[in-house]
Amino acid sequence: MPNLKIFMDETAYCQHRKAMIQALEPLRDSICLHLGVPRSACQLAIIPVAAMADQPTINVEIQILPSADRSRTQIEAFGSQVIDILFSKTGVPIAFRCMQHDPSTYVTLKQFASI
Repeated sequence: MPNLKIFMDETAYCQHRKAMIQALEPLRDSICLHLGVPRSACQLAIIPVAAMADQPTINVEIQILPSADRSRTQIEAFGSQVIDILFSKTGVPIAFRCMQHDPSTYVTLKQFASI
């Protein structure tokens, strides 16, 4: 259920839009590798925002469920890879945050439209 949101200053997003979209595939591959989930479990989004100049240009936030095989070291390694992928595409300052939900209170529902 990894939910990765990339909040990016709208000015920088306009400059790097194509590169950011191209980064989504390697980011999803990294999620699958580091967190041991299938591609279908991943949700990724790039969200242009009006941000303050003294903040990182990109703020990456991922929400996951805890797992015994997801140590702090492993999550930090994953975060470093996310930063490396995005920095190689944009060259802008990046912050990474990971939140882990309590599985006993977490609820998720999905509906896929059929055409």
